[in-house]
Amino acid sequence: MMTMGRGIALALVLLTSACGDADPPPANETAAAKASRPNPFHERLTALNETDRGLTLRRAVQDNGGSCPRFLTSGFQEDYQGLKMWTLRCEGNRDWAIFVGASGRVQTRTCADNAKLGLPACRFPEAAGN
Repeated sequence: MMTMGRGIALALVLLTSACGDADPPPANETAAAKASRPNPFHERLTALNETDRGLTLRRAVQDNGGSCPRFLTSGFQEDYQGLKMWTLRCEGNRDWAIFVGASGRVQTRTCADNAKLGLPACRFPEAAGN
C-alpha cells in the first residue's frame, strides 16, 4: 500500500514532469495513432489502488483551482483526442473530468462544463445496491 507521502510525491511527479519535454505531435496524426501513443502517466494512475488514484486525481483538481473536499470514486473513462480521460466524483455533487496527456500535462474540467465545451460526458459506475 502506498503511503500518503508517496501518493503526494507521485501526484507531484505526474503534474510537473512534462515541462518542455516533448515535441508537439504531427498535425496529421490520426486519433487512433494518438490513442496508441504510450502514456506512462496514465499507466501509473492505472497501477494505483482506488485510494491513491483518487487522492492523486483530487490533487490535480485542486492544483488547477478546483474544489474536491473528499473524493468518493474515480476511474478511467476513455481516450479522447490523444488524452486519457479520467473521472473523479467528489463529495457535494462535484464531478470532474481529468485529461492526462502523454507528456504529463493535466487538464481538469467540471463534468457540467464538458457538454458546453463539446467534451465527452462524464460516466460513473452505478453505486452497489442501485
